[in-house]
Amino acid sequence: MQKLKLYIEKWLNGEKVKGINISTYDIRLLVDIYNAIVKNQKPEFINGNVKQILDKCNIETVECGIGWKVE
Repeated sequence: MQKLKLYIEKWLNGEKVKGINISTYDIRLLVDIYNAIVKNQKPEFINGNVKQILDKCNIETVECGIGWKVE
């Protein structure tokens, strides 16, 4: 969770994270997911890039319909 927060802070400050290519849409989706996790919710999403970033941050996800859900 701390790693995801660090990534988001860098992206919002206009910096890049080495080894990760990301769009503005993906960043906004990650911010929404992070905020939902902080509120003890389990957000669902269908973006594969977001899934890869959450995996790098060791945030557990499970398949849910055509996408994934944060556990």
